[in-house]
Amino acid sequence: MKKIAGYAAVFNSESYSVGNFVEMIAKKAFEKSIKRDDIRALFNHDPNFPLGRLKARTLTLSEDDKGLRYKVEPPDTQWRGISSSVSSAATCLKTHLALRSSRKDGNGDRAE
Repeated sequence: MKKIAGYAAVFNSESYSVGNFVEMIAKKAFEKSIKRDDIRALFNHDPNFPLGRLKARTLTLSEDDKGLRYKVEPPDTQWRGISSSVSSAATCLKTHLALRSSRKDGNGDRAE
């Protein structure tokens, strides 16, 4: 089975510019979500290409001193679909992380 691993986020390090601001993620920022949520790893943020999922145990997430580490073991059927558009895992040099706030403000909107 193929494996993909790396860091989805590095703590206390400025992100690339995202418009008019940069982000910095603190240690333990993902602690509750890892325990509580059914997090998914997606190819190109596309829900049609799931690579792994916490509840299915095909995605492992852990926080260490450096950041949020992940390991994905996509099913062979999904790996074949991805490998048709990407020649190898080494071709995928960047990992992107999509974040969604779990807090809501007084209007019921998600807090920034």
